[in-house]
Amino acid sequence: MKIPSVPYLAERRWAITASELLAGPGFSSRKRLVRSTNVPEVYMLAMKQFLHLYKFTDKVILQEELSTTSISNSKNASLSRGSSLDNVSFNMGNTTNIFQGLSAFPITPTDSDGKVNTGALGRIIERLDMPGVDSIGLLGSTGTYIYLTRHERKRAIDVAIQTLRGRKPLIVSAGALRTDDAQHLAKDAEEAGVDGLLLAPVSYFPLTEEEVYQHYESVAGSTTLPICIYNTPSTTHFTFSDALLARIAGLPNVVALKQPAPTNEPKGRHEALRAKLPSGFSVGYSADWLVADSLLAGGSAWYSVIAGVLPAPSVALMDGIRRGDDVEVKRISALFQPIWDLFQEFGDLRVVYALANELDLCKAAPPRPILPIAALHHNRIVLALAKVNEGMNGRST
Repeated sequence: MKIPSVPYLAERRWAITASELLAGPGFSSRKRLVRSTNVPEVYMLAMKQFLHLYKFTDKVILQEELSTTSISNSKNASLSRGSSLDNVSFNMGNTTNIFQGLSAFPITPTDSDGKVNTGALGRIIERLDMPGVDSIGLLGSTGTYIYLTRHERKRAIDVAIQTLRGRKPLIVSAGALRTDDAQHLAKDAEEAGVDGLLLAPVSYFPLTEEEVYQHYESVAGSTTLPICIYNTPSTTHFTFSDALLARIAGLPNVVALKQPAPTNEPKGRHEALRAKLPSGFSVGYSADWLVADSLLAGGSAWYSVIAGVLPAPSVALMDGIRRGDDVEVKRISALFQPIWDLFQEFGDLRVVYALANELDLCKAAPPRPILPIAALHHNRIVLALAKVNEGMNGRST
Protein backbone atom coordinates (compact mmCIF):
# COMPACT_ATOMS: atom_id res chain seq x y z
CA MET A 1 0.00 0.00 0.00
CA LYS A 2 1.33 3.41 -0.89
CA ILE A 3 1.74 6.07 1.74
CA PRO A 4 -0.90 8.78 1.40
CA SER A 5 0.61 12.01 0.19
CA VAL A 6 -1.93 14.29 1.84
CA PRO A 7 -0.90 16.14 4.98
CA TYR A 8 -2.49 14.77 8.13
CA LEU A 9 -2.57 18.22 9.68
CA ALA A 10 -1.96 21.69 8.42
CA GLU A 11 -1.12 23.40 11.65
CA ARG A 12 2.14 24.98 12.68
CA ARG A 13 4.08 22.89 15.21
CA TRP A 14 2.18 19.67 14.66
CA ALA A 15 1.81 19.73 10.89
CA ILE A 16 3.39 16.73 9.24
CA THR A 17 3.02 14.70 6.07
CA ALA A 18 3.07 10.94 5.94
CA SER A 19 6.52 10.96 4.40
CA GLU A 20 7.87 13.29 7.08
CA LEU A 21 6.31 11.06 9.71
CA LEU A 22 8.24 8.11 8.35
CA ALA A 23 11.41 10.17 8.08
CA GLY A 24 11.34 11.19 11.73
CA PRO A 25 13.62 9.32 14.13
CA GLY A 26 10.61 8.29 16.23
CA PHE A 27 8.96 6.70 13.21
CA SER A 28 11.91 5.02 11.60
CA SER A 29 12.01 1.36 10.80
CA ARG A 30 12.37 0.77 14.51
CA LYS A 31 8.71 1.82 14.62
CA ARG A 32 8.95 3.75 17.84
CA LEU A 33 5.77 5.52 18.82
CA VAL A 34 6.72 8.75 20.56
CA ARG A 35 4.15 9.54 23.21
CA SER A 36 3.68 12.11 25.92
CA THR A 37 1.42 12.04 28.93
CA ASN A 38 -0.67 14.86 27.51
CA VAL A 39 -1.19 13.47 24.02
CA PRO A 40 -4.96 13.27 23.59
CA GLU A 41 -6.19 9.70 23.31
CA VAL A 42 -7.54 10.38 19.83
CA TYR A 43 -3.98 11.08 18.65
CA MET A 44 -2.73 7.86 20.14
CA LEU A 45 -5.51 5.93 18.43
CA ALA A 46 -4.76 7.59 15.10
CA MET A 47 -1.05 6.91 15.43
CA LYS A 48 -1.63 3.29 16.36
CA GLN A 49 -3.92 2.92 13.38
CA PHE A 50 -1.27 4.45 11.12
CA LEU A 51 1.33 2.00 12.37
CA HIS A 52 -1.08 -0.89 12.01
CA LEU A 53 -1.98 0.22 8.49
CA TYR A 54 1.66 -0.17 7.50
CA LYS A 55 2.15 -3.36 9.52
CA PHE A 56 4.22 -1.69 12.23
CA THR A 57 2.03 -2.84 15.13
CA ASP A 58 4.30 -5.62 16.30
CA LYS A 59 7.27 -3.30 16.75
CA VAL A 60 5.70 -0.34 18.54
CA ILE A 61 7.57 0.97 21.54
CA LEU A 62 5.99 3.71 23.61
CA GLN A 63 8.29 6.49 24.73
CA GLU A 64 7.49 9.59 26.76
CA GLU A 65 9.46 12.28 24.97
CA LEU A 66 7.39 15.00 23.38
CA SER A 67 4.70 17.35 24.58
CA THR A 68 1.74 18.20 22.42
CA THR A 69 -0.86 20.80 21.79
CA SER A 70 -4.57 20.21 21.60
CA ILE A 71 -6.41 18.79 18.64
CA SER A 72 -6.92 21.49 16.04
CA ASN A 73 -9.74 19.83 14.15
CA SER A 74 -12.81 19.03 16.21
CA LYS A 75 -14.00 16.32 13.85
CA ASN A 76 -11.02 14.23 14.99
CA ALA A 77 -12.77 13.80 18.30
CA SER A 78 -15.19 11.41 16.64
CA LEU A 79 -12.41 9.13 15.37
CA SER A 80 -13.30 5.60 16.31
CA ARG A 81 -11.38 2.36 16.37
CA GLY A 82 -11.18 0.94 12.87
CA SER A 83 -11.51 4.30 11.13
CA SER A 84 -9.60 4.79 7.91
CA LEU A 85 -6.65 7.16 8.04
CA ASP A 86 -7.14 8.31 4.47
CA ASN A 87 -9.36 11.17 5.65
CA VAL A 88 -8.03 11.56 9.17
CA SER A 89 -5.94 14.53 10.23
CA PHE A 90 -3.72 14.21 13.26
CA ASN A 91 -0.48 15.85 14.23
CA MET A 92 2.71 14.39 15.58
CA GLY A 93 4.99 17.21 16.45
CA ASN A 94 8.11 18.71 15.05
CA THR A 95 9.78 15.52 13.89
CA THR A 96 13.21 15.79 12.35
CA ASN A 97 14.19 14.47 8.97
CA ILE A 98 17.01 11.96 9.40
CA PHE A 99 18.65 13.31 6.24
CA GLN A 100 20.30 16.29 7.89
CA GLY A 101 23.49 17.29 9.63
CA LEU A 102 26.69 15.28 9.29
CA SER A 103 26.26 11.83 7.76
CA ALA A 104 29.44 9.73 7.91
CA PHE A 105 30.04 7.22 5.12
CA PRO A 106 32.44 4.41 6.08
CA ILE A 107 34.21 1.93 3.85
CA THR A 108 33.08 -1.71 3.91
CA PRO A 109 36.25 -3.76 4.44
CA THR A 110 36.17 -7.12 2.68
CA ASP A 111 38.56 -9.91 1.81
CA SER A 112 39.65 -10.63 -1.75
CA ASP A 113 36.52 -12.73 -2.31
CA GLY A 114 34.18 -9.90 -1.34
CA LYS A 115 33.30 -11.26 2.10
CA VAL A 116 32.70 -8.48 4.62
CA ASN A 117 35.15 -8.31 7.52
CA THR A 118 32.47 -7.87 10.15
CA GLY A 119 34.92 -7.28 12.99
CA ALA A 120 36.67 -4.45 11.18
CA LEU A 121 33.40 -2.94 9.99
CA GLY A 122 32.06 -2.99 13.54
CA ARG A 123 35.15 -1.16 14.82
CA ILE A 124 34.88 1.45 12.08
CA ILE A 125 31.20 2.08 12.82
CA GLU A 126 31.82 2.20 16.56
CA ARG A 127 34.24 5.11 16.03
CA LEU A 128 31.46 7.00 14.27
CA ASP A 129 29.10 6.68 17.24
CA MET A 130 30.09 10.04 18.68
CA PRO A 131 28.40 13.39 19.33
CA GLY A 132 28.14 15.48 16.19
CA VAL A 133 27.79 12.59 13.79
CA ASP A 134 24.09 12.73 12.99
CA SER A 135 23.77 9.55 10.93
CA ILE A 136 25.74 6.72 9.38
CA GLY A 137 25.63 6.25 5.60
CA LEU A 138 26.32 2.55 5.20
CA LEU A 139 26.95 0.93 1.83
CA GLY A 140 27.22 4.17 -0.06
CA SER A 141 29.63 4.61 -2.93
CA THR A 142 32.41 4.72 -0.32
CA GLY A 143 30.96 1.53 1.11
CA THR A 144 31.28 -0.09 -2.36
CA TYR A 145 27.70 -1.35 -2.30
CA ILE A 146 27.68 -2.09 -6.01
CA TYR A 147 30.53 -4.60 -5.55
CA LEU A 148 28.77 -6.59 -2.83
CA THR A 149 26.32 -9.47 -3.11
CA ARG A 150 22.91 -9.22 -1.53
CA HIS A 151 24.06 -11.62 1.20
CA GLU A 152 27.12 -9.53 2.05
CA ARG A 153 25.06 -6.36 2.13
CA LYS A 154 22.78 -8.04 4.66
CA ARG A 155 25.79 -9.00 6.77
CA ALA A 156 27.09 -5.44 6.70
CA ILE A 157 23.69 -4.06 7.72
CA ASP A 158 23.42 -6.55 10.57
CA VAL A 159 26.82 -5.49 11.91
CA ALA A 160 25.81 -1.82 11.81
CA ILE A 161 22.47 -2.49 13.51
CA GLN A 162 24.14 -4.51 16.27
CA THR A 163 26.87 -1.91 16.76
CA LEU A 164 24.69 1.19 16.80
CA ARG A 165 21.70 -0.32 18.65
CA GLY A 166 19.52 2.58 17.58
CA ARG A 167 21.83 5.32 18.88
CA LYS A 168 22.29 6.84 15.41
CA PRO A 169 20.04 6.76 12.35
CA LEU A 170 21.34 4.21 9.86
CA ILE A 171 20.94 5.07 6.18
CA VAL A 172 21.70 2.37 3.61
CA SER A 173 21.98 2.30 -0.17
CA ALA A 174 19.56 0.07 -2.05
CA GLY A 175 21.12 0.75 -5.43
CA ALA A 176 21.19 -2.02 -8.04
CA LEU A 177 21.20 -2.41 -11.81
CA ARG A 178 17.75 -4.01 -11.85
CA THR A 179 14.66 -2.43 -10.35
CA ASP A 180 13.48 -5.70 -8.83
CA ASP A 181 16.87 -6.20 -7.18
CA ALA A 182 16.69 -2.69 -5.73
CA GLN A 183 13.22 -3.49 -4.37
CA HIS A 184 14.55 -6.64 -2.70
CA LEU A 185 17.44 -4.68 -1.19
CA ALA A 186 15.05 -2.02 0.10
CA LYS A 187 12.92 -4.70 1.75
CA ASP A 188 15.99 -6.37 3.24
CA ALA A 189 17.07 -3.06 4.75
CA GLU A 190 13.63 -2.34 6.15
CA GLU A 191 13.31 -5.78 7.69
CA ALA A 192 16.75 -5.43 9.26
CA GLY A 193 15.73 -2.18 10.94
CA VAL A 194 17.51 0.61 9.06
CA ASP A 195 16.12 4.13 9.20
CA GLY A 196 16.33 5.33 5.62
CA LEU A 197 17.48 4.51 2.12
CA LEU A 198 19.73 6.02 -0.50
CA LEU A 199 18.77 5.22 -4.07
CA ALA A 200 20.95 5.93 -7.11
CA PRO A 201 20.03 5.30 -10.76
CA VAL A 202 22.67 2.62 -11.32
CA SER A 203 22.92 1.45 -14.92
CA TYR A 204 25.06 -0.19 -17.58
CA PHE A 205 23.11 1.17 -20.52
CA PRO A 206 22.30 4.90 -20.31
CA LEU A 207 18.90 5.58 -18.77
CA THR A 208 16.22 8.01 -19.88
CA GLU A 209 14.51 10.35 -17.44
CA GLU A 210 11.31 8.32 -17.63
CA GLU A 211 13.19 5.12 -16.85
CA VAL A 212 14.81 6.74 -13.83
CA TYR A 213 11.49 8.12 -12.60
CA GLN A 214 9.78 4.74 -12.87
CA HIS A 215 12.71 3.09 -11.10
CA TYR A 216 12.30 5.44 -8.13
CA GLU A 217 8.53 5.06 -8.18
CA SER A 218 8.77 1.27 -8.11
CA VAL A 219 11.34 1.10 -5.33
CA ALA A 220 9.57 3.75 -3.25
CA GLY A 221 6.35 1.80 -3.61
CA SER A 222 8.00 -1.34 -2.22
CA THR A 223 9.02 0.14 1.14
CA THR A 224 7.79 2.45 3.85
CA LEU A 225 11.27 3.78 4.54
CA PRO A 226 12.12 7.39 3.70
CA ILE A 227 14.28 7.64 0.59
CA CYS A 228 17.04 10.04 -0.36
CA ILE A 229 17.70 10.59 -4.06
CA TYR A 230 21.34 9.61 -4.51
CA ASN A 231 22.60 11.88 -7.27
CA THR A 232 26.15 10.77 -7.99
CA PRO A 233 26.88 11.40 -11.67
CA SER A 234 30.58 10.56 -11.33
CA THR A 235 29.63 6.92 -10.67
CA THR A 236 26.23 6.50 -12.36
CA HIS A 237 26.95 8.74 -15.38
CA PHE A 238 23.38 9.98 -15.12
CA THR A 239 22.63 13.67 -14.62
CA PHE A 240 19.31 14.64 -13.07
CA SER A 241 17.50 17.65 -14.46
CA ASP A 242 15.83 19.91 -11.92
CA ALA A 243 12.48 18.93 -13.41
CA LEU A 244 13.17 15.24 -12.83
CA LEU A 245 14.33 15.88 -9.27
CA ALA A 246 11.11 17.79 -8.59
CA ARG A 247 9.03 15.00 -10.09
CA ILE A 248 10.71 12.27 -8.03
CA ALA A 249 10.50 14.48 -4.93
CA GLY A 250 6.73 14.31 -5.33
CA LEU A 251 6.73 10.60 -4.48
CA PRO A 252 5.32 10.22 -0.96
CA ASN A 253 8.31 8.74 0.85
CA VAL A 254 11.06 10.46 -1.15
CA VAL A 255 12.15 13.14 1.31
CA ALA A 256 15.73 14.14 0.53
CA LEU A 257 18.41 14.72 -2.08
CA LYS A 258 22.13 13.99 -1.86
CA GLN A 259 24.22 15.47 -4.61
CA PRO A 260 27.72 16.87 -5.22
CA ALA A 261 28.29 20.43 -4.09
CA PRO A 262 28.51 22.81 -7.06
CA THR A 263 31.84 24.33 -7.97
CA ASN A 264 30.38 27.75 -8.74
CA GLU A 265 27.77 29.99 -7.09
CA PRO A 266 26.70 27.49 -4.41
CA LYS A 267 24.21 29.88 -2.79
CA GLY A 268 22.43 30.74 -6.02
CA ARG A 269 22.35 27.13 -7.15
CA HIS A 270 21.05 25.91 -3.78
CA GLU A 271 18.31 28.52 -3.60
CA ALA A 272 17.21 27.91 -7.20
CA LEU A 273 16.94 24.16 -6.61
CA ARG A 274 15.35 24.58 -3.20
CA ALA A 275 12.56 26.66 -4.79
CA LYS A 276 11.62 23.78 -7.12
CA LEU A 277 11.32 21.14 -4.40
CA PRO A 278 8.63 20.55 -1.78
CA SER A 279 8.70 22.51 1.45
CA GLY A 280 10.74 20.67 4.05
CA PHE A 281 12.54 18.56 1.45
CA SER A 282 16.14 18.01 2.56
CA VAL A 283 18.85 19.11 0.11
CA GLY A 284 22.28 17.90 1.19
CA TYR A 285 25.69 17.76 -0.40
CA SER A 286 28.71 15.54 -0.96
CA ALA A 287 32.16 16.30 -2.46
CA ASP A 288 33.94 17.00 0.81
CA TRP A 289 36.39 19.53 -0.60
CA LEU A 290 33.56 21.75 -1.91
CA VAL A 291 30.81 21.21 0.62
CA ALA A 292 31.44 24.01 3.14
CA ASP A 293 30.15 26.80 0.90
CA SER A 294 26.99 24.85 0.01
CA LEU A 295 26.26 24.17 3.66
CA LEU A 296 26.83 27.79 4.58
CA ALA A 297 24.39 28.62 1.76
CA GLY A 298 21.68 26.57 3.48
CA GLY A 299 22.34 22.92 2.67
CA SER A 300 20.61 20.51 5.04
CA ALA A 301 23.23 17.79 5.21
CA TRP A 302 26.87 16.95 4.62
CA TYR A 303 27.21 13.42 3.24
CA SER A 304 30.85 12.93 4.05
CA VAL A 305 33.46 10.45 2.89
CA ILE A 306 36.16 11.76 5.21
CA ALA A 307 33.86 11.63 8.26
CA GLY A 308 33.70 7.87 7.80
CA VAL A 309 37.38 7.60 8.68
CA LEU A 310 38.13 10.88 10.51
CA PRO A 311 34.93 11.71 12.40
CA ALA A 312 36.31 14.11 15.03
CA PRO A 313 37.76 16.79 12.72
CA SER A 314 34.74 16.39 10.44
CA VAL A 315 32.46 17.11 13.39
CA ALA A 316 34.59 20.15 14.24
CA LEU A 317 34.25 21.44 10.67
CA MET A 318 30.50 20.85 10.72
CA ASP A 319 30.21 22.62 14.07
CA GLY A 320 31.97 25.64 12.60
CA ILE A 321 29.59 25.62 9.64
CA ARG A 322 26.57 25.39 11.95
CA ARG A 323 27.80 28.38 13.94
CA GLY A 324 28.62 30.32 10.79
CA ASP A 325 32.19 30.63 12.06
CA ASP A 326 34.03 31.41 8.82
CA VAL A 327 37.42 31.61 10.54
CA GLU A 328 37.14 28.13 12.04
CA VAL A 329 35.71 26.68 8.85
CA LYS A 330 38.66 28.04 6.86
CA ARG A 331 41.15 26.82 9.48
CA ILE A 332 39.88 23.24 9.51
CA SER A 333 39.39 23.20 5.75
CA ALA A 334 43.07 24.14 5.40
CA LEU A 335 44.01 21.19 7.61
CA PHE A 336 42.07 18.90 5.30
CA GLN A 337 43.53 20.40 2.10
CA PRO A 338 46.28 17.76 1.62
CA ILE A 339 43.59 15.08 1.89
CA TRP A 340 41.35 16.96 -0.54
CA ASP A 341 44.29 17.11 -2.95
CA LEU A 342 44.74 13.35 -2.65
CA PHE A 343 41.00 12.84 -3.18
CA GLN A 344 41.12 14.73 -6.44
CA GLU A 345 44.29 13.04 -7.63
CA PHE A 346 43.53 9.42 -6.74
CA GLY A 347 39.79 9.37 -6.04
CA ASP A 348 38.37 9.54 -2.54
CA LEU A 349 37.74 5.78 -2.30
CA ARG A 350 41.40 4.83 -2.68
CA VAL A 351 42.44 7.54 -0.24
CA VAL A 352 40.06 6.57 2.56
CA TYR A 353 41.14 2.95 2.26
CA ALA A 354 44.74 4.12 2.66
CA LEU A 355 43.78 6.26 5.66
CA ALA A 356 41.85 3.41 7.28
CA ASN A 357 44.83 1.11 6.90
CA GLU A 358 47.22 3.74 8.23
CA LEU A 359 44.99 4.20 11.28
CA ASP A 360 44.91 0.41 11.83
CA LEU A 361 41.13 0.38 11.50
CA CYS A 362 41.45 -2.53 9.09
CA LYS A 363 43.78 -4.21 6.66
CA ALA A 364 41.80 -4.04 3.48
CA ALA A 365 42.02 -3.01 -0.14
CA PRO A 366 39.31 -1.68 -2.44
CA PRO A 367 37.46 -4.37 -4.40
CA ARG A 368 39.19 -5.36 -7.63
CA PRO A 369 39.60 -4.17 -10.29
CA ILE A 370 40.17 -1.01 -8.21
CA LEU A 371 43.77 -0.91 -7.01
CA PRO A 372 45.06 0.69 -3.82
CA ILE A 373 47.28 3.75 -3.92
CA ALA A 374 50.81 2.75 -4.84
CA ALA A 375 53.31 2.40 -2.00
CA LEU A 376 55.44 5.24 -3.35
CA HIS A 377 52.65 7.67 -2.32
CA HIS A 378 52.38 6.29 1.22
CA ASN A 379 54.34 9.16 2.74
CA ARG A 380 51.83 11.66 1.37
CA ILE A 381 49.06 9.78 3.20
CA VAL A 382 51.06 9.88 6.43
CA LEU A 383 51.82 13.60 6.11
CA ALA A 384 48.22 14.49 5.25
CA LEU A 385 46.96 12.58 8.27
CA ALA A 386 49.60 14.18 10.50
CA LYS A 387 48.57 17.70 9.44
CA VAL A 388 44.96 17.09 10.43
CA ASN A 389 46.00 15.44 13.69
CA GLU A 390 48.36 18.24 14.68
CA GLY A 391 45.87 20.95 13.77
CA MET A 392 43.22 19.27 15.91
CA ASN A 393 45.63 18.88 18.85
CA GLY A 394 45.70 15.13 18.44
CA ARG A 395 41.91 14.80 18.30
CA SER A 396 41.62 13.52 14.73
CA THR A 397 41.90 9.85 15.62
